[in-house]
Amino acid sequence: MRSLSINTIVLILFIGSIHTLWAIDAEDIIDKVKNKYEEIGSLTANFTQSFKWKLAGESQEQHGSLFIKGKNKFRIETEGQIVVSDGTNLWTYSKSNNQVIIDNVDNAEEVILPREIFLKFSQNYNPQYLREEKYNNTDCYVVNLIAKTDNQFIREMKIWVARSSWLTQKVQHTDINENITTYSLRSIKVNQDLKDTVFSLQIPENVEVVDMR
Repeated sequence: MRSLSINTIVLILFIGSIHTLWAIDAEDIIDKVKNKYEEIGSLTANFTQSFKWKLAGESQEQHGSLFIKGKNKFRIETEGQIVVSDGTNLWTYSKSNNQVIIDNVDNAEEVILPREIFLKFSQNYNPQYLREEKYNNTDCYVVNLIAKTDNQFIREMKIWVARSSWLTQKVQHTDINENITTYSLRSIKVNQDLKDTVFSLQIPENVEVVDMR
Protein backbone atom coordinates (compact mmCIF):
# COMPACT_ATOMS: atom_id res chain seq x y z
CA MET A 1 0.00 0.00 0.00
CA ARG A 2 1.34 3.40 -0.96
CA SER A 3 2.08 5.55 2.11
CA LEU A 4 -0.03 8.61 2.70
CA SER A 5 1.78 11.64 1.25
CA ILE A 6 1.68 14.61 3.60
CA ASN A 7 2.08 17.07 0.78
CA THR A 8 -1.12 15.88 -0.81
CA ILE A 9 -3.21 15.51 2.19
CA VAL A 10 -5.14 16.73 1.37
CA LEU A 11 -6.96 16.78 1.17
CA ILE A 12 -9.14 19.08 1.36
CA LEU A 13 -12.23 21.07 2.83
CA PHE A 14 -14.39 24.15 3.20
CA ILE A 15 -16.50 25.64 0.45
CA GLY A 16 -20.18 26.05 -0.27
CA SER A 17 -22.59 28.47 -1.73
CA ILE A 18 -25.40 30.91 -1.39
CA HIS A 19 -27.73 30.73 -4.35
CA THR A 20 -27.27 33.86 -6.43
CA LEU A 21 -29.05 35.33 -9.39
CA TRP A 22 -25.85 35.73 -11.38
CA ALA A 23 -23.25 33.24 -12.58
CA ILE A 24 -20.59 32.41 -10.02
CA ASP A 25 -16.98 32.19 -11.14
CA ALA A 26 -13.81 30.59 -9.79
CA GLU A 27 -12.63 33.76 -8.06
CA ASP A 28 -15.96 34.01 -6.19
CA ILE A 29 -15.59 30.44 -4.97
CA ILE A 30 -11.98 30.95 -3.86
CA ASP A 31 -12.99 34.03 -1.87
CA LYS A 32 -15.79 32.05 -0.20
CA VAL A 33 -13.33 29.29 0.66
CA LYS A 34 -10.86 31.66 2.28
CA ASN A 35 -13.61 33.28 4.33
CA LYS A 36 -14.92 29.89 5.44
CA TYR A 37 -11.45 28.84 6.58
CA GLU A 38 -11.33 31.85 8.87
CA GLU A 39 -14.71 31.01 10.41
CA ILE A 40 -14.12 27.36 11.26
CA GLY A 41 -12.34 26.50 14.51
CA SER A 42 -12.05 22.76 13.92
CA LEU A 43 -12.93 20.10 11.40
CA THR A 44 -13.11 16.31 11.35
CA ALA A 45 -13.72 13.99 8.42
CA ASN A 46 -13.18 10.52 7.11
CA PHE A 47 -11.53 10.20 3.73
CA THR A 48 -10.64 7.78 0.98
CA GLN A 49 -7.42 8.26 -0.95
CA SER A 50 -7.01 6.56 -4.32
CA PHE A 51 -3.94 6.63 -6.54
CA LYS A 52 -3.71 5.60 -10.19
CA TRP A 53 -0.32 5.01 -11.80
CA LYS A 54 -0.41 6.01 -15.47
CA LEU A 55 2.68 4.02 -16.51
CA ALA A 56 1.88 0.80 -14.65
CA GLY A 57 -1.86 0.97 -15.15
CA GLU A 58 -2.35 0.10 -11.48
CA SER A 59 -4.37 1.66 -8.69
CA GLN A 60 -4.45 1.58 -4.89
CA GLU A 61 -6.87 2.83 -2.27
CA GLN A 62 -6.72 3.52 1.44
CA HIS A 63 -9.00 5.03 4.06
CA GLY A 64 -8.31 7.37 6.94
CA SER A 65 -9.46 10.07 9.32
CA LEU A 66 -8.61 13.77 9.46
CA PHE A 67 -8.69 16.13 12.46
CA ILE A 68 -7.91 19.87 12.22
CA LYS A 69 -7.94 22.53 14.92
CA GLY A 70 -7.06 26.18 14.43
CA LYS A 71 -4.60 27.06 11.70
CA ASN A 72 -1.80 24.58 12.32
CA LYS A 73 -2.91 21.63 14.46
CA PHE A 74 -3.81 18.46 12.63
CA ARG A 75 -3.90 14.68 12.86
CA ILE A 76 -4.11 12.30 9.89
CA GLU A 77 -4.59 8.58 10.50
CA THR A 78 -4.53 5.68 8.06
CA GLU A 79 -4.05 1.97 8.64
CA GLY A 80 -0.29 2.23 8.20
CA GLN A 81 0.60 5.75 9.24
CA ILE A 82 -0.17 8.56 11.68
CA VAL A 83 0.87 12.16 11.03
CA VAL A 84 0.34 14.64 13.89
CA SER A 85 1.19 18.27 14.61
CA ASP A 86 0.57 20.36 17.70
CA GLY A 87 1.37 23.50 15.74
CA THR A 88 5.07 23.36 16.59
CA ASN A 89 6.21 19.75 16.30
CA LEU A 90 5.46 17.23 13.57
CA TRP A 91 5.35 13.49 14.31
CA THR A 92 5.24 10.90 11.53
CA TYR A 93 4.72 7.36 12.76
CA SER A 94 5.19 4.57 10.22
CA LYS A 95 3.80 1.32 11.57
CA SER A 96 5.44 -0.82 8.90
CA ASN A 97 8.87 0.72 9.59
CA ASN A 98 8.29 0.78 13.36
CA GLN A 99 9.67 4.32 13.31
CA VAL A 100 8.68 7.81 14.47
CA ILE A 101 10.24 10.87 12.84
CA ILE A 102 9.98 14.17 14.75
CA ASP A 103 10.54 17.52 13.06
CA ASN A 104 9.58 21.17 13.37
CA VAL A 105 6.36 21.66 11.44
CA ASP A 106 7.73 24.88 9.91
CA ASN A 107 10.58 22.91 8.34
CA ALA A 108 8.20 20.54 6.61
CA GLU A 109 7.67 22.56 3.46
CA GLU A 110 5.82 19.70 1.81
CA VAL A 111 2.96 19.90 4.31
CA ILE A 112 -0.10 21.53 2.79
CA LEU A 113 -3.08 21.71 5.12
CA PRO A 114 -6.60 21.80 3.71
CA ARG A 115 -7.05 25.44 4.68
CA GLU A 116 -3.92 26.31 2.69
CA ILE A 117 -4.88 24.66 -0.59
CA PHE A 118 -6.33 27.75 -2.23
CA LEU A 119 -3.88 30.14 -0.56
CA LYS A 120 -0.81 28.33 -1.89
CA PHE A 121 -2.11 26.99 -5.16
CA SER A 122 -3.76 30.25 -6.22
CA GLN A 123 -0.30 31.82 -6.55
CA ASN A 124 0.96 29.36 -9.15
CA TYR A 125 -2.27 28.13 -10.73
CA ASN A 126 -5.00 29.68 -12.83
CA PRO A 127 -8.49 28.99 -11.44
CA GLN A 128 -11.27 27.96 -13.79
CA TYR A 129 -14.94 27.35 -13.02
CA LEU A 130 -16.04 24.18 -14.79
CA ARG A 131 -19.62 23.27 -13.92
CA GLU A 132 -22.17 22.28 -11.31
CA GLU A 133 -22.76 18.59 -10.63
CA LYS A 134 -23.93 16.21 -7.94
CA TYR A 135 -21.38 14.29 -5.91
CA ASN A 136 -22.61 11.86 -3.24
CA ASN A 137 -26.08 13.39 -3.60
CA THR A 138 -24.66 16.86 -2.87
CA ASP A 139 -24.91 19.76 -5.31
CA CYS A 140 -21.36 20.92 -5.96
CA TYR A 141 -19.39 23.52 -7.84
CA VAL A 142 -16.38 22.08 -9.66
CA VAL A 143 -13.29 24.30 -9.83
CA ASN A 144 -10.15 23.51 -11.80
CA LEU A 145 -6.69 24.87 -10.92
CA ILE A 146 -4.25 24.72 -13.84
CA ALA A 147 -0.50 25.24 -13.41
CA LYS A 148 0.80 28.49 -14.87
CA THR A 149 4.18 26.95 -15.77
CA ASP A 150 5.47 23.51 -16.76
CA ASN A 151 7.75 23.20 -13.74
CA GLN A 152 4.92 22.53 -11.27
CA PHE A 153 4.81 18.88 -10.18
CA ILE A 154 1.02 19.01 -9.84
CA ARG A 155 -0.25 20.07 -13.25
CA GLU A 156 -3.96 20.25 -12.51
CA MET A 157 -6.27 20.06 -9.50
CA LYS A 158 -10.05 19.69 -9.53
CA ILE A 159 -12.04 20.53 -6.41
CA TRP A 160 -15.70 19.70 -5.73
CA VAL A 161 -17.32 22.25 -3.40
CA ALA A 162 -20.69 21.75 -1.69
CA ARG A 163 -22.99 24.51 -2.85
CA SER A 164 -24.88 24.71 0.45
CA SER A 165 -22.00 24.64 2.96
CA TRP A 166 -18.81 25.76 1.17
CA LEU A 167 -17.15 22.54 2.32
CA THR A 168 -14.92 20.65 -0.10
CA GLN A 169 -16.19 17.16 -0.83
CA LYS A 170 -13.53 15.87 -3.21
CA VAL A 171 -10.08 16.81 -4.49
CA GLN A 172 -8.42 15.25 -7.52
CA HIS A 173 -5.00 16.19 -8.86
CA THR A 174 -2.89 15.07 -11.80
CA ASP A 175 0.90 15.21 -11.52
CA ILE A 176 3.59 15.71 -14.12
CA ASN A 177 3.67 11.95 -14.84
CA GLU A 178 -0.12 11.88 -15.41
CA ASN A 179 -0.69 9.93 -12.18
CA ILE A 180 -4.04 10.78 -10.60
CA THR A 181 -4.60 11.10 -6.84
CA THR A 182 -8.13 11.52 -5.50
CA TYR A 183 -9.32 12.37 -1.98
CA SER A 184 -12.99 11.89 -1.19
CA LEU A 185 -14.35 13.26 2.09
CA ARG A 186 -17.33 12.08 4.09
CA SER A 187 -18.82 12.57 7.56
CA ILE A 188 -17.49 16.14 7.66
CA LYS A 189 -18.11 17.94 10.95
CA VAL A 190 -17.03 21.44 11.94
CA ASN A 191 -16.45 23.21 15.25
CA GLN A 192 -16.27 20.04 17.31
CA ASP A 193 -14.70 20.11 20.78
CA LEU A 194 -11.31 18.57 20.01
CA LYS A 195 -8.94 18.16 22.95
CA ASP A 196 -5.32 19.23 22.50
CA THR A 197 -4.25 15.67 23.33
CA VAL A 198 -5.58 14.67 19.89
CA PHE A 199 -2.75 16.73 18.37
CA SER A 200 0.17 15.03 20.06
CA LEU A 201 1.60 11.56 19.60
CA GLN A 202 2.02 9.05 22.38
CA ILE A 203 5.09 7.27 21.02
CA PRO A 204 4.71 3.48 21.32
CA GLU A 205 7.35 1.48 23.13
CA ASN A 206 10.17 -0.21 21.23
CA VAL A 207 9.98 2.01 18.15
CA GLU A 208 12.90 3.84 16.56
CA VAL A 209 12.72 7.59 17.13
CA VAL A 210 14.50 9.95 14.72
CA ASP A 211 14.50 13.54 16.02
CA MET A 212 15.18 16.03 13.21
CA ARG A 213 14.60 19.18 15.30
